[in-house]
Amino acid sequence: RRYTYGYGRAEDLAGVVIVLVIAASSALAGYEAVTRLAHPRPVSNLVAVAVAALAGFTGNELVARYRIRVGRRIGSAALVADGLHARTDGFTSLAVLLGAGGVALGWNWADPVVGLVITVAILAVLRGAAREIYRRLMDAVDPALVDQAEQTLHSTPGVLDVGQVRLRWTGHQLRAECEVIVDAGASAVGAHQVAVRAEHNLLHALPRLTAALVHADPQPRRALITMRCCPRTGDGRGQDLAGGENVLKRPRAAAIIAAVGLATGGLAAGCSPGPGQGQGRARAVASAAPLPPDPRTMSALLKVATVFNDEYDRGDYGPVYARWDARSQAVIAKAQYIERHKDCPSAPHAAALVESATPGPHGAWLVDYEIGGQRLTDYWFYVHHRWVFDLVLSNPDSVKLYRMTPQQYASATGCAHG
Repeated sequence: RRYTYGYGRAEDLAGVVIVLVIAASSALAGYEAVTRLAHPRPVSNLVAVAVAALAGFTGNELVARYRIRVGRRIGSAALVADGLHARTDGFTSLAVLLGAGGVALGWNWADPVVGLVITVAILAVLRGAAREIYRRLMDAVDPALVDQAEQTLHSTPGVLDVGQVRLRWTGHQLRAECEVIVDAGASAVGAHQVAVRAEHNLLHALPRLTAALVHADPQPRRALITMRCCPRTGDGRGQDLAGGENVLKRPRAAAIIAAVGLATGGLAAGCSPGPGQGQGRARAVASAAPLPPDPRTMSALLKVATVFNDEYDRGDYGPVYARWDARSQAVIAKAQYIERHKDCPSAPHAAALVESATPGPHGAWLVDYEIGGQRLTDYWFYVHHRWVFDLVLSNPDSVKLYRMTPQQYASATGCAHG
């Protein structure tokens, strides 16, 4: 009951021992080379020495290549390090061979000088082995594996979006911990089935993955906010697109609303008015000043969330973007975010009224608020002494929208760039 994850880390500890042995080998080789330079000694039986050295180098190099190849195939850092250790033994034999050749030509200094060169080569091997073991001990993985895991989760039926994906090695076995977003209306059994399908797909998609823990989070419920498409395209679409049953009967309107979502925590995204339709209400004002630290209290979060919504209401998109967490800011650059809202500002709507904040899953805080009778929820986290807004969890539809090209964005929202 003490080692619940098994003894896979013992292999990593063996890799540390191998790295130490390689370091000792390089130190010994360097010491012997310096000693021979200071106190030269004759070398006898050069032919026998050369034959033995050649056989030693060839044998060790063949073993090294085999161990390294197999170690990388099965994901064993210790076996890779052992192969590198065998390569250092081969380099030592090569030093003997080259030194014997130099002595045969009358260069008595050749043996210790070649020994110093080989010491440098062993240090290079040591660097590679130490880096391999260090990364394994620090739970580093190939970023391509993370990308593959995310793609596999995205392709799983029932998964609406993907949260954090963590991978780690235990010996030569890979383990995964992932978060997926599922339909908020799904039952506990349905959400569990989606998680099981995601786990099954991961186990088949990632080589050497032996265990995967998939946690299903519900998608925040969102309400449809009034949006107006601009008539400046000449198609006469100035009608209200949100409003009870009618929107469900118009697939184009429903698709636009679903794509746009609520760009900054549930507030409506609309289309800019055309010529003669008013001056437009949005003015993006970027704030370069760093935000001060926030108290880690519920009252502070409620105040921050209120200011956050007020800034969006008045078109101050710079501070809004500054409140996003790093993952959300990776979706779209600040300048592009501001530009898109200047080209397609929100239609007028009631002011947001923040109501409450409650602890949520995985360290999140859920902020509930109301806009014109519609109840909405956002995800906030306390990171580096600041409250930050998680767009990815709060509004995955908006994330998909922001990842579009400007042309795709304009098409999805029904706006035209003039």
